[in-house]
Amino acid sequence: MTGVRTATGSTEPLSRNRPETAGFPCFTPPPGFGSLHLDLGCAGGTFLQAAALRFPEDFFLGVEQQSGRVLRSVKKIVRSGLPNAAVVTGTMPGILENIVAEHTVCWIHVLFPDPWPKRRHAARRLIQMSSPPLFGRLLRPGGRLRFLTDQEPYWLLASGAFARAEDWELLADDPVEGWP
Repeated sequence: MTGVRTATGSTEPLSRNRPETAGFPCFTPPPGFGSLHLDLGCAGGTFLQAAALRFPEDFFLGVEQQSGRVLRSVKKIVRSGLPNAAVVTGTMPGILENIVAEHTVCWIHVLFPDPWPKRRHAARRLIQMSSPPLFGRLLRPGGRLRFLTDQEPYWLLASGAFARAEDWELLADDPVEGWP
């Protein structure tokens, strides 16, 4: 199951920065880069590395909770000499709510996250019923969420969460040629 969603919010100019929250400065890409992409649950950094190589004009920020995976991602970035990629570690809600500035993200990539299929583990899923407002706050007008999974129950939950939310539109296919 694959899908891309786009946030169709206001087109008013928005600030790229917001005040510091919880003691962390908001992340903005270094000068000279275009769009900001988030790779949520970047694991070992395979997509992050390939996308940063394919789109050198954009900046890619990987977010991962497991330190071993962060280390693998960082090694790939360093070995490839990628000035347009970085990885941060921490809990997803903490990073997304406190570090990423509002309305600055062009794409959010959620690629084959752990589906946590057991009911008792459902709270650990990256996409929840509460996700659309958070992702919508991060995305700039016209920004997109790319969600890929091979788990039908997780796809149904995620697509249902976004179908119920305002300002989200389901796009059947990935419209960007050349995504890794």
